[in-house]
Amino acid sequence: MSRLFERLCEMLDDEVERQENVLAVCQAQSEAMKSNDLEYLEAKTASLVVLLQEAARATKERSAVMKTIAVEQGLNREGLFFSDMVAAAPESLRGRLAESHRRLRDALKKARPVALSNALSLRQALRTMRVSLAAVTPESPSGAAYDSTGMHQPAKPGLVNVLNQRG
Repeated sequence: MSRLFERLCEMLDDEVERQENVLAVCQAQSEAMKSNDLEYLEAKTASLVVLLQEAARATKERSAVMKTIAVEQGLNREGLFFSDMVAAAPESLRGRLAESHRRLRDALKKARPVALSNALSLRQALRTMRVSLAAVTPESPSGAAYDSTGMHQPAKPGLVNVLNQRG
């Protein structure tokens, strides 16, 4: 049983490190957006995807360990709180488990607002791009591409041509 709790502590420590990395990557993304460095932003986004995939995999593994502990300790698996896990842990691991849990909560609390801010910034940038592109993209013809005799109808000059002629 002690080995399961030790494994859980290791898993939590790994997750803390992963979430601290998520925070660092999110902060780097913010800086990349502010400086309009798209290559760096793409690289950091790719790193974030990898970290989140690892986190999802680790969550499943951690959940399996916690379920095993719950079963072996006779804990209620439905409404199980982490404090119940800490209370069931051997005395020698309670402090470490509680500290790992606290560090994980802190890391998540710090990363969340940065990630949400980045998401908002990206949504605003995409909205701006859509509006800008809509302003310079010629409207598609309302009718068919061919007239009643089967002849191809040339596209009507769009706003792009007007903008190009005016400079």
